[in-house]
Amino acid sequence: MNFEHPTPHSEQEQFTLLLAEVKNSPSGFIEYRLGFPKYRFLAYLLEQGYLLHGSSVEDVETLEPRQANDASKKSGNQVAVYAVSDPILPIFYAIKDRKNLLGMTRSGYNIDENGVKTYRFQIDASVQRKILGKMGLSMSFQKKSLHKVSMTMVN
Repeated sequence: MNFEHPTPHSEQEQFTLLLAEVKNSPSGFIEYRLGFPKYRFLAYLLEQGYLLHGSSVEDVETLEPRQANDASKKSGNQVAVYAVSDPILPIFYAIKDRKNLLGMTRSGYNIDENGVKTYRFQIDASVQRKILGKMGLSMSFQKKSLHKVSMTMVN
């Protein structure tokens, strides 16, 4: 046990320290090494007023608006950078290797009348083995300003 730098005991304390580390990092990049599931840290970021974006592109310096290809979404088929207020969806996009993905993918969730969230992910079965398990990034943005705050490796 290290008495000079005791490890905070609560999940909340560790997430708070990690967020401070990200804010103080010149690159804004961290490798997530806490013993808690990554989606819980992402949920913590949402509670702190951040939005999330997942990408399988590992050397992202600047996110640029791109044309969406799904007119059925509520957000429409806009030229935009999309970010979500959900901790699971950005992980899906972070591990999805778009270079090897030729088929269609779908993702989203429904919330039933009891408030239970059910996720649905659909990937063309012929390419499934090629595109899952890639290392990617989950990025967080301050909701008020949409300035990038952190990037976390997801693998």
